[in-house]
Amino acid sequence: MAIVNSLSDREASLQLFVSFFVLTTPDLSPLRSRRTRFSEQPASAMGTGREASVSLDGVRDKNMMQLKKLNTVLFPVRYNDKYYADAISSGEFTKLAYYSDICVGAIACRLETKGGTMRVYIMTLGVLAPYRGIGIGSKLLNHVLDMCTKQNVSEIYLHVQTNNEDAIKFYKKFGFDITDTIPDYYINIEPRDCYVVTKSFAQI
Repeated sequence: MAIVNSLSDREASLQLFVSFFVLTTPDLSPLRSRRTRFSEQPASAMGTGREASVSLDGVRDKNMMQLKKLNTVLFPVRYNDKYYADAISSGEFTKLAYYSDICVGAIACRLETKGGTMRVYIMTLGVLAPYRGIGIGSKLLNHVLDMCTKQNVSEIYLHVQTNNEDAIKFYKKFGFDITDTIPDYYINIEPRDCYVVTKSFAQI
């Protein structure tokens, strides 16, 4: 599969649970560092019966390679420098997810201003295939939604390919709605149309 060298906003919008790759790679080594642990609830992955906690960590220069490795495995594109600069600039709106100290998922967002209010664009949200179905994607999205409420964000939105029924169903569970359809949004994938999926927040 061809990998592009850089990415426009259109091409950067491949979203949740892209399944072109299904396994972790050997170089996705655990990052063992100080991290804020948001939950000590046990989780079980891959039917092994193992119990482990899932924790979230912010993205910084020193652990940016973890996000880059995840994106290489999860998405059939190569993200440009602006993507990573936006991810770091978003602060608490971009997070890595760890399962037993193994980096297994991430959400990356971009902060924008519209009409004098802040809104959030979800650039990517993905979890490695063996670790799906145990709530990691939900934990990542819930964290960002909580931050939206705390920081008085007006809306959060993303682009979803029109045939990505799993992603649409997932986001609707969290109160997102399809608010627009953009023909020929994608350049190198079919179908080329996308939905704009949005969740608005009451302003305080």
